[in-house]
Amino acid sequence: MEFREMLDKFCHAVAVEDAAGLAALFTDDGVYHDLIYGEINGPAAIEKMLVENWYSDGVDYRWDMLDPVCDGETGYARYDCSFKSKMKHSLGKRLAVKGVATFKLAPDGRVIRYTEIANGAAMLHQLNVRGELLEKVVKDWSDSQNKSPAMQRHLAD
Repeated sequence: MEFREMLDKFCHAVAVEDAAGLAALFTDDGVYHDLIYGEINGPAAIEKMLVENWYSDGVDYRWDMLDPVCDGETGYARYDCSFKSKMKHSLGKRLAVKGVATFKLAPDGRVIRYTEIANGAAMLHQLNVRGELLEKVVKDWSDSQNKSPAMQRHLAD
């Protein structure tokens, strides 16, 4: 499967709430690293995360992958994503986030690993996350970033 075709299927599956369709784009041991929900391992868990978290928290998803580039093994795309909130503190409000997606691909074009970097602070603000909960979420992001082996060189004195 070509990278652009996979991206189109990815975005369409999210928009029509086809959790199984999105999960099918991943290898059996594929990983989806979500900005909010963390690392999700395997298609069954990815499907469950979409159904139990995404689609219970939002509706009318829109996701656009922009300016994709791919060398056959690694693909990148900027994205714009939005949904209407079903959560009590932002009920009915359309929330939007910009980000960059990275895909590690199997030879057949399925996703081995999906990661994203997005403006999570903007999303949390739109969700009306405030106070101690905001501090906890941002601290978790910081801790996760800083514990990665790649960051150790940057954090060393």
